[in-house]
Amino acid sequence: MRAGDRRPSATSGEIVLSGAIVPDAPWPETAAGGSGRVLAVNAEGLLRTGLYGTLMADGSGIRPAGTVSETVTVAGEIFDLAALDALFARIPGVADAAAFVVADELLGSRIGLSFVPDGSLDVTAASVAAFLAGEGVGILERPAMLVPVDSLRRGQDGRVLRPIETKTSAAA
Repeated sequence: MRAGDRRPSATSGEIVLSGAIVPDAPWPETAAGGSGRVLAVNAEGLLRTGLYGTLMADGSGIRPAGTVSETVTVAGEIFDLAALDALFARIPGVADAAAFVVADELLGSRIGLSFVPDGSLDVTAASVAAFLAGEGVGILERPAMLVPVDSLRRGQDGRVLRPIETKTSAAA
């Protein structure tokens, strides 16, 4: 998607760049002390930013809405937040769920859980731990913080608007 482009296209997706802003060589340059890694480009030669964006209704710009690859690293193990969302949504008593990152001095980060209760059961740390243990989920994948919310913010495509959700959950 490109700002100002009036052709029919997807209204959300990865933000990509082209033009003079995109270096045509590995960057940062190894001569300058950089890694010299090759930048990620798609099949069209556009620089992949790793940011997810939504096209504004009037086509005048793109609003960043999170990262494409949303992961959390807990004690050196990497977990996909969208996969955790799906797992946590299966917890009895939960109507909707979103994982988020919680800072942790010892492990670097932990997993938090924002959830919309369905009203059928009380969702407690003990009930969540019991369900996840029964599913064979490791201790690092289990949420260290539970935050009940009235609703979760999602984009038009159903993705959790994670930066917004994380800020909302952390404030709760």
